Amino acid sequence: MNQTHKQAAAGLHTAAANELDNILRWWATNTIDHDNGGFYGRIDGHGVRHPQADKGVILNVRILWTFSAATRLKGDPALHHLADRAFDYLRQHFVDAEYGGVYWMLDYKGQPVDTRKQVYAQAFALYALAEYYRLSGSAEALRQALALFDWIETRSRDKRQGGYFEAFARDGSVISDLRLSDKDANEAKTMNTHLHVLEAYTTLYRANPGKNILEALEALVCLFLDRFLDPETAHLHLFFDENWNLKSDKISFGHDIETAWLLRDAALATGNAALVERCATAALRIADRTDKVGFDPA
Repeated sequence: MNQTHKQAAAGLHTAAANELDNILRWWATNTIDHDNGGFYGRIDGHGVRHPQADKGVILNVRILWTFSAATRLKGDPALHHLADRAFDYLRQHFVDAEYGGVYWMLDYKGQPVDTRKQVYAQAFALYALAEYYRLSGSAEALRQALALFDWIETRSRDKRQGGYFEAFARDGSVISDLRLSDKDANEAKTMNTHLHVLEAYTTLYRANPGKNILEALEALVCLFLDRFLDPETAHLHLFFDENWNLKSDKISFGHDIETAWLLRDAALATGNAALVERCATAALRIADRTDKVGFDPA
C-alpha cells in the first residue's frame, strides 16, 4: 500500500468512526421510552416520536445487538447501559415464558399484540443475545440464547429434507400465512430467514462453542452452497416450498452481497478448512456478479 492509499484508508476509517458515533448518539438521545420502558416503537421521518406505537421485536433486538457490539468495540459505559436496557426489556416483555421463543409485536406498554413466532425473529433475538453475552458474560443471556437455539432446532428445523420452516403460531402449531411482510412470497422456506439463522448460529458458536451448534452451523453453510446459491448465475434463490421446489425467480442484490460476507464468516467460525475454501470461492463469485449486474453507476 503506497502513501496515497494509506491516507485514503485513514480518512475512510475516521469518517466511518465519526458516523458510528453520530448514529449511536442519535439512538441514545431520541429513542429511550422513559415512561413505558424499553425504546419507542416509532419515530417518523420528521423526527416526531409516536409514544403509543407498537414495539416490534426486530427493532428491540437490533438495538440490543448494536449497543452490545458497539460497547465491545468502544468500551463506553453509557453504551453498555443501553445494551443492558435492551436486554432487560427483551427478557421481561418479548420472551414467551409459557411456549418459548419471542413474540413478534407488543403494544407501547409492553403487552403482546402479535404472538406469532417468525423464525426470522427468533434468529435475530438469538443473534443479539449471543452478542450481549460476549459483552457481559451474563449467564441469563446465555441461557436465553441457548433456549432460542433449542426452540429453532426443535420446532423449525426440517429433519427430513433439511432447512428451517418459516413461521408458527404462538404454541408452535402450523399457520397458513407464513410471510414476514406483505412483499414476501407465502412459502415455507426462505433464503432471508435462513441467512439470519446462519448469522445467529455463527455468533452463538463463537460465544459458546458446542458440538450441536457446530453441526447445525455446518449444515446451514452447506445448505447455502447446495440449495440457495445458483451455480450458474451466482445469485441466491429466495423462496422455496417445503420440498425445496423453487417458487420465485426474483433477485435481491442486497441479500446476495450480504450472503457473500456472512457465508464466509460462518465458514471461518466453524474452522472447517474445506468449507472455508468453498465459501471463499462462492463469496468472490457472488461479489463479482453483484458488482457486474447489481451496481447502478447513475
